[in-house]
Amino acid sequence: MALRSRHSLSALALLCWALAWPGTAAADLGELTGCSKPAYPRLALKRGEDGISLLGFLVRADGTPVRSIVVDSSGFEALDEATADALMKCRWKPRAGSDGPAERWVMIAYWWVVEGTPNFAFAKNQAAVAARKGDIAARYRISRLLEAEPKNDQDRRDSLTLLGSAAELGSAPAQFALGRRYEKGDGVTSDIEAALRWYRKAADQGDVFAIQRLETGRLED
Repeated sequence: MALRSRHSLSALALLCWALAWPGTAAADLGELTGCSKPAYPRLALKRGEDGISLLGFLVRADGTPVRSIVVDSSGFEALDEATADALMKCRWKPRAGSDGPAERWVMIAYWWVVEGTPNFAFAKNQAAVAARKGDIAARYRISRLLEAEPKNDQDRRDSLTLLGSAAELGSAPAQFALGRRYEKGDGVTSDIEAALRWYRKAADQGDVFAIQRLETGRLED
């Protein structure tokens, strides 16, 4: 699931909070109730900081969140913290039936967008600097940013290349994401064995989503 917050430097009024991740259904908005849109941190907004906070939430069967984790940072701690603080007040749709686990991990990508700064330019620049210094997580971050708003097919190819590179270098979130790609045939030929191989690599590092996928057979997002 992905949510978006768009703000102007000259006006702090909310312009948009909507699902924006490719392949996400509008009905997914019904999963969250009882909470407000994360407020754009004023200093982050003044600096023009943008990006996508990728967070995981451990949710009880009744829909209440237990805790949150940063799966992959937006690149700016204040944005990640604002996302977690706001969404921990949300309530998810309760799980029907008793066949599933009492608790499950759910992933949410929250978009922080500053009006007039297209394609997450600030976040991409910051991530590129970090990647050149050897930050593996930054490679995955750039991959996510390119996938979110690709300008052309080259962006899509670059996104997949960077994802594979980050996974090969040991990023557990990237390994899980690559496993999903192989499972779904998203940009690659569907290959369940390859998907399982990447899930196991991520799970060996403690990635909660990979562990959940292998143990329950569920993809929660």
